[in-house]
Order: sequence, then C-alpha cells, then structure tokens
Amino acid sequence: ILYEDGHGNVVDENGGPEPIEYIIETITTHTDYLKHTVSDGSSPTCSMLVEKSKDKDVRMNEASTKRDYVHCTV
Repeated sequence: ILYEDGHGNVVDENGGPEPIEYIIETITTHTDYLKHTVSDGSSPTCSMLVEKSKDKDVRMNEASTKRDYVHCTV
C-alpha cells in the first residue's frame, strides 16, 4: 500500500520511500479532475463532466406552512 506524505512523496506503509519515482499531481477541484481524466475504456467506471448553463435561474416555489397529514386507522 502506498501513501502520499503531504510533501509530494510516495511512501509505503512503514513510512519508507518507494524506490520507483511517482509523479503526484495536485488537482485543485473536482471539475479540474474530470477535465483531466482520460477514459481509456479499461476502467469499469466512466467520469462525465456536465456543465450547466449559468444564465438560467432556478425556479423556486413558496413553501407551505400548513402540513398535510394522512390519518390511518386499523
């Protein structure tokens, strides 16, 4: 099992350095991750970036203060 030690280094479970050098890249946001992910077809999962139009407003409805209850008897 390999871990990133917070300084860009890969270490094993004992804290020792791994003999093979790995490049650890910091990605700032999930959106950046999705933009940089390459789908090679070998992975069973596929990431998809869905961009929403920022000029459309969200339709809001006024919340009702009255609660509706269903009465059931046995």
